[in-house]
Amino acid sequence: MRNLIKNAAKKALYMSGYYRFKSIRATGAGKRLLILMYHDFAPDELPEGAKRPLQEKVTYSQFEAHLKAVKNNYRILTVEKSIREMMSEGGLKENTVAITFDDGYRSNYEVVYPLLKKYDIPVTIYLLIDWLEGRMTLWWDEF
Repeated sequence: MRNLIKNAAKKALYMSGYYRFKSIRATGAGKRLLILMYHDFAPDELPEGAKRPLQEKVTYSQFEAHLKAVKNNYRILTVEKSIREMMSEGGLKENTVAITFDDGYRSNYEVVYPLLKKYDIPVTIYLLIDWLEGRMTLWWDEF
């Protein structure tokens, strides 16, 4: 049982990007852009009748913890500003992170936006206009 818990913890740390963060910080490797990509978020407690397991989405409090950690350890730019900086004569500066959101889930506005304002963090959001206007469905939300 102990090994099962230990392996689950290792997998969770790996999937969260913790080891990647740690290796960049430990090696002092500069001039890299780390992009954190998010989609939808889940409440801290699983709502009754929810279709998907909670562990498939970052929870609200986990996301806020991510923001605090990134804000305290990295310089945060939008993808556009990061690319501009990489293309400039001096190139990208150290410890740079870009945060992106895909699709345009409601939680991006209801949960993410207030936290981004609270911590003054710039992000890039990629919207699926056809989905937002009801002309398509997202297959991964159907099961």
